[in-house]
Amino acid sequence: MMEKESRVISEEVKKLAEIQKKQELHRKQLKEQRDKTAARKHRTHRLIVRGAIAEHAIGLDEEHAAAISNERFETLLYCTLNHQNCIGDSGAEASQNPSGDARGSDPR
Repeated sequence: MMEKESRVISEEVKKLAEIQKKQELHRKQLKEQRDKTAARKHRTHRLIVRGAIAEHAIGLDEEHAAAISNERFETLLYCTLNHQNCIGDSGAEASQNPSGDARGSDPR
């Protein structure tokens, strides 16, 4: 009788240890998810703030900022950074990205 009770208790202790191990893993996974979400929100906020700063530096108001394409915004930004006047010169637009990569060409 004692041996049976001891076995039952031993099995319950093992089950409890397994449950605790799973709970700890789950807590760790939840913390990682929260950390990733917080980092993503922080990055999103930073990008929004910096985008607003860039729009202001270019001299765009909300109406004009929403109306121009990403490519035009990129050109205006490079012109502003390089202190050039590129307002109507479409030929100058192609040469304003000094790295030559396709940044800003994503239509999203």
